[in-house]
Amino acid sequence: IAYPVLLHCKSGADRAGMMSVFYSHVIAGLPLEDARRHLSLRYLHLNTGPTGILDHFWDAWGQAGQAGCQDFWEWVDRAYCPQALQAGFRPKPAGAWITDKLLRSE
Repeated sequence: IAYPVLLHCKSGADRAGMMSVFYSHVIAGLPLEDARRHLSLRYLHLNTGPTGILDHFWDAWGQAGQAGCQDFWEWVDRAYCPQALQAGFRPKPAGAWITDKLLRSE
């Protein structure tokens, strides 16, 4: 894509945060731990509700990287399984209530 890029989501916390982590880590080469700061309470992202699946995704990639998978794109193409990721994630009821009812995030 051509840069600069404008990322937008309803609350600015989840989809924009996910893409900010992606760009910072995968494209710009920032360490995952540093890039993940874009998904934080500072930006109104809650990892305890349904939107925590985004954190779970980066956790899965981080574990794959620690296990020797060095290339993000190879991991996405060959090892990443959305169904397994979803099956392994359970939002906490209080986090789901805050995300869905109070903040009305998606």
